[in-house]
Amino acid sequence: LCSREPKAIYEEMKVVSDYNTRCRNKFLRIEIGIAPQDERKLPVSELMRIAHLFAKQMGLDNHQWVAVTHKDTDNRHLHIIANRISLYGEVYDTTFVSNRTARVAERLDYRKGGQGGEEASESKSQSYERTDQATNTEDLLCPT
Repeated sequence: LCSREPKAIYEEMKVVSDYNTRCRNKFLRIEIGIAPQDERKLPVSELMRIAHLFAKQMGLDNHQWVAVTHKDTDNRHLHIIANRISLYGEVYDTTFVSNRTARVAERLDYRKGGQGGEEASESKSQSYERTDQATNTEDLLCPT
């Protein structure tokens, strides 16, 4: 992705998603919660690293994705918005995607020395037909 503004990012992602006319929910939204005790210890560079590792372990290498962080609740969290249509026109399989995101979040938590389980960063995901609705983002972390 080349853009840094939400609407322009959406337009770039839409060009690729339009390659597939049969897929209905073309975007995947993943939310990664940051444990409150880790929030102040994680600089933006570490959040970027987490987003990249998360996307790689979720198999999003050939998909456009963008990560943003914000704090519209009591805790900071990351949002990864991914195009389900790959750069090669393949559709990302979302079967059991919530389970996969939870496992990846737990693995990443263990890597950084966390406790796993209940102390691990939480994650959840959903598929969406559109993702052009802007959120209150503090930091655009890493367009791909």
